[in-house]
Formats: sequence, C-alpha cells, structure tokens
Amino acid sequence: MSNLPTTIVLLDPTSPDGETALDLLESIDDHVALVVLISGPSAQSLRDFAAVERIDVGTAGWIYLDQVIDRLAYTGHHVQAITASGPDVVAELADIAATTTTRRVLLPATFAGDGNVIRAAIAARIAAPVVAASTPVFSN
Repeated sequence: MSNLPTTIVLLDPTSPDGETALDLLESIDDHVALVVLISGPSAQSLRDFAAVERIDVGTAGWIYLDQVIDRLAYTGHHVQAITASGPDVVAELADIAATTTTRRVLLPATFAGDGNVIRAAIAARIAAPVVAASTPVFSN
C-alpha cells in the first residue's frame, strides 16, 4: 500500500445499504482502498454468487470489487481493491490500516445505528476518523 493518506471504504455486498459508504467519498480522497469481507455474514451474497458460478468466494469478491470500481466515476484517483478473509471486521480493517497512512475509514449504513459499538472498536484500533453512512430515507 501507499504512504500517502488512504481512505478505507468497507463494502457489504449482502446489504441493500452495503455501498452507501461510497457516497461519503470526497474529492480529497486521492487514494481509496475498497474492502470486502469474503467470510462472515456480509459475504452471503458472494457465497451465493460463487455457488451459482462454480467459483471460489475469493474470486466472487474480486468480481464484485471490479464491478464497483467500474461503477465509480472516480477518475484521477488511485482506487485499490482488497478482499479480507476474516469474519472480524474490526481486526481486518485494523490490519489494512496498519499497512498504510489512513486518512479515514468509511462504513456503509449497515454500521450506523446499532453499529456504534463496532465503529467505536474500529476507532480504538485505527488512528483515523471512522464515519458510517446514513441509512437512506425513502419517501412516497
């Protein structure tokens, strides 16, 4: 990874709100590390996709990240894809942050509300702000 400040973005492909952390990216986020866990509850959709396609879950994670990067209109910035295999999101993000200068950590809306404990645990292990996206509000 880089010594330049990196924004770590956790994605949750199983949740409808799993990509809301991308909405928190700003133009000053020059180096972005997109992270997806390939084990634990957030990887269920990856496991389902892998079973249908007859591939391993790691490959499903890379395919998902490639699709996210293709959807990002984030030209001029360095975007890195990372699959993490541990079920403990706090430990995985701390390991990634230990290899780079971390500007901040962005979490999907699935970590708003009840995720405050997890956000606090991440903040305790990573010397950078931890921000969770808001849950989108839909109106009729």
